[in-house]
Amino acid sequence: MQAATIDRVTLIVSELDQAEDDYVTTFGCVVERRDAIEPSLTSVLGIPEASGRRSLLRLGRERIELLEFTNSLGRPYPADSTSTDIWFQHMAIVVTDMNDGHQRVAAQQRFTPISRNGPVRLPADSGGVTAFKFRDHDGHPLELIAFPAATAPREWRNRNDASPFLGIDHTAIVVRDSGISSGFFRSVFGFCAGPRIENRGPAQAELDDVDDVHVSVTQLAIDRPAPRLELLRYHVGTRRPIRPGTASNDIAATHSAVEVASLDATLAALTRFSMPSTRYDRMTLHEETPAALVTGPDGHRFLVEERDPARLVSIAASKDPSQDPSARAEPRHKAALPERLHGTPVVVLAHIGDCLTGRYAIEDGKAGQCRASASATSEACDLDPLDSRSLPHVSEHRQQLVTISGEPEIRPAKPVRLPRNGRGLVGQQVQAHSRRRPGRQRPGHPASADQPPGRQAQHSERARVPEAVHSGIVAVTGRRPVPRPVALPMTARPRREGQPLLIHLSWNGSGRDGMKA
Repeated sequence: MQAATIDRVTLIVSELDQAEDDYVTTFGCVVERRDAIEPSLTSVLGIPEASGRRSLLRLGRERIELLEFTNSLGRPYPADSTSTDIWFQHMAIVVTDMNDGHQRVAAQQRFTPISRNGPVRLPADSGGVTAFKFRDHDGHPLELIAFPAATAPREWRNRNDASPFLGIDHTAIVVRDSGISSGFFRSVFGFCAGPRIENRGPAQAELDDVDDVHVSVTQLAIDRPAPRLELLRYHVGTRRPIRPGTASNDIAATHSAVEVASLDATLAALTRFSMPSTRYDRMTLHEETPAALVTGPDGHRFLVEERDPARLVSIAASKDPSQDPSARAEPRHKAALPERLHGTPVVVLAHIGDCLTGRYAIEDGKAGQCRASASATSEACDLDPLDSRSLPHVSEHRQQLVTISGEPEIRPAKPVRLPRNGRGLVGQQVQAHSRRRPGRQRPGHPASADQPPGRQAQHSERARVPEAVHSGIVAVTGRRPVPRPVALPMTARPRREGQPLLIHLSWNGSGRDGMKA
């Protein structure tokens, strides 16, 4: 699974000069480059006849791309768009001072608020951040976000900037199913799923301008440099899908540019994920960059560009110094381990194999994820999300799954036996098989007159409860009753008066109730 990073978020604008001025004067963006849109880009976006201009802006260490199609501007946002519609995609801009940032946004007359009454402080279980949502002149949703000083991510604490606007923390898209989308982005881009939180209540309703709101927020690519990706699954509201026939030159067709080390590997992963609605054409941008347009499960677009792996590492290090391998000294005694276990042969028990091949259905949101600190989420990064459509890597290699059954029983070297005196149950390790030991045998007693014909004298070693052979080790202490008691059918042989009754217990290991007498 390759590493991928979001290089920039691309907005389609109606008038490039005015939009660029809005972002430069309000947020302090810096214009890195401004030129004409190349024909190869319009071809890969699926609008080969289009032409226009673009402006590449930098805000902190992150970038925003503005595209204007001068000869074929597409449709605007629907006038009744809400925060719950699937085409809703916003950028979260980090601010050091929410009051200052909000005042600058409010002073921009071309921007309109989404939040009802200014910035909103969310509860601690929702992250405790202060946020404010609004739209630019073309209707693109934006968000200001201020982290509490004690829980702010390190990359935002370490940035020293005179401007209150530090950079882009994430871009968030609205999805219909968090599990399906998480599986898609993990399989195609290697974006691991972070914590999921459930946001609801008056504060969230004020922020989104949605009554009785309930939204599940899933963080993705938490181990990658900003901007990252968030999934928003609203349980209330309009939740209308992306309109049929939406083209890349429509104002609402916001897309993210994702850089990968291998475009072929990405397209192969896309095929394995079985996305029949996905269409892509491989092109070459700037005469050297292979690229393709990928569509997600809900119609969100992603421009995938192939970059040299060394360049991806340098970009990650420039955005977050902690990502620079030279800045971290690994302990010498630390053993080298693979980053992931994908593709490693694994032997599982039969009933677990049944679960894999049977594909248990797990409803979306039942994983009980919750927001954690940055250190905790980084440890859980490589865990695959469970959802109702795909278990981790099972759909990719279903033909290689083998259910184990009918194999010979494996017994421990030293099973447990009962004590000779029979008074108490004491856990004791004995040999694997019951056998007579040299030097401890006693001569057998002669048969008495009342003993049945053919009956041999009992060996003295049999005058105790024989050793029991188990397929597992049983912990027995004191007089504690054995859990899950079972009825044991017994057949008593003819015996002499006063002679102990011998009962031989064995466990054949055939199942939960596989004990027999």
